[in-house]
Order: sequence, then structure tokens, then C-alpha cells
Amino acid sequence: MEVIKKGELMVATLSEDQRCLSFTHREGGRIYRHKRALIASTEFASFSFPSLPCQVSSIPMETVPNPTQLAHTPSPPSTSLSLSLSPSPALVSRLKQFVTILFFAAVSVIVLGIIADIVIIWTLVNPRFPSFQVNSVELTSLNTTATNLELTASFDISVTIRNPNRKLSVSYDKLEVVVQFDNNNIASGFVEPFWQDVKSVEPVRIRLAADSQVLPRSMLDAIAAQRAHGEVALGMALFTEVRFWWHAIFRTSVRDFKLQCDPLHLVFPPNKKKSDIGRLQATSDCYLA
Repeated sequence: MEVIKKGELMVATLSEDQRCLSFTHREGGRIYRHKRALIASTEFASFSFPSLPCQVSSIPMETVPNPTQLAHTPSPPSTSLSLSLSPSPALVSRLKQFVTILFFAAVSVIVLGIIADIVIIWTLVNPRFPSFQVNSVELTSLNTTATNLELTASFDISVTIRNPNRKLSVSYDKLEVVVQFDNNNIASGFVEPFWQDVKSVEPVRIRLAADSQVLPRSMLDAIAAQRAHGEVALGMALFTEVRFWWHAIFRTSVRDFKLQCDPLHLVFPPNKKKSDIGRLQATSDCYLA
């Protein structure tokens, strides 16, 4: 049987009427199905294959790899997908770093925005310190003749404070007024804290008294000598603590200032007049000291 010698018999099936034999065999990596007719005998050793109606040509069923090729063909990679629900430590670390950087970036933007707003507002409002001017001073009850080196005097002082700022109000937490003679304090007092609006003028009146103020004899003699000539030169110092306010929302820290107001020339009337009141000859501006 030529066909069987060329390949390898795999399956042989005899039909019910024992006239046709069907079998399959593999050859050259292909599987063939054969169908042949039997004439006289069903023995496989003596059958022949005449050309009968039951004969069909060999039809390749499928192509299969050679066994030697199967031995050397690598198995395809597995296509199964392994899923893990927990993230890797490296991914977690990167996420933490990203969140940290994002947080600090947001904080930096907020801080820089606040600083920029403050700088812009501060530039726009352009804070300026208020101006002080002494308008009037009256000196009464001046007595330098005491034998125990004491000075007695009363001062009635009027000061005008101008706030030049268009956007800033000013609060005066402390205002101390000191009357001086030859840079020596002879009377002092405090003004109650007060508030000053933008672009406003605030008059302040201060009454001070030197009640038995002990002074050196040389100073008392100098005051008496000037009084005899009808004019006494005094000075005045202002010590203040202020805050600047923007719409009563933003405020600065307390700022300490010292202002000097001198000279203050007090003129007394001639002796023939009964009045013994010394008055400021001219207004005097105060300056930061």
C-alpha cells in the first residue's frame, strides 16, 4: 500500500458494507483523510484500491508542527494578567513627595500673595507722620523768689495735630508733654489716648503745673533774669506712641516718636500793666528728634 508507506497510519475505519476503507495519516506535517474501495477481501494485507465511486482524493485536514519542531519551539509567553490591588512602595513614596511639594507650593503662593497685597497697600497709602504745631502757650503764677529753691508756675498749652494721610487713620496710645528750660524738665503731663481720622486736624489742649518744683539756684536765677527783661525762652518735648490704621482693618505696630518744639518765646507785658501772663509770641512747629 503506497500511501501507508509514505506516511504513518493513524486511524483506519471499515464501512458497514465492507466496501470502503477510511483512514487518516500524517505526512510532512499535514494530516490526510483517505477513502478507498475494497473488492474482495477485508484483510488489510491483500486489499487493493481500484477506482470506485467511494474513492476521494486525499484532503489535508489541518497543519500540525513536526514533532522535532515541537521539541525546539519555545512555548509562547503566558498571556495571563496578574493584578495587584496594593500599590508598590515606590509609587507610594512618589505620591507622598508629590503631595508634600504641592502643599508647600500652595502655602508659598498664599504667603507671597499676602505679602504682595501688604506691599501694594502700603505703597498706595504712603504713610506719613502727623505734623505738630504749638499754637499758644500761657504762663501764669510764675514765682522764682522762694528761698527753698522751688519753682511755681502754670502752663496752658494748645497744640494742633494734622494727619496728612489720605488712607490712614492714626491712634495715639500715649502722648506726654514736657516743658523745658535750658533742656531741663520743669513740668510734665499726659494726654488721654485719642483717635484721628484721615486728612483731619485735631486740636489738643494741655494744662501743666510746676508745683514747688525744686531746681538748681542757677536755673532759678536765669528764669528770673529773663522774666525781668519781659521774655522767657522755653522748650517743649512730646513723647508719643502711635499706630497707623487702614480702614480700621490693618494696623501697624506701635511706633515711638519724640518731637521737639523750641524755642518758645513767651512775652510778658510791661510792668506798668497789672497782667502777669506770659504768652507765646509766635507759633512754633515741632520736629522729630
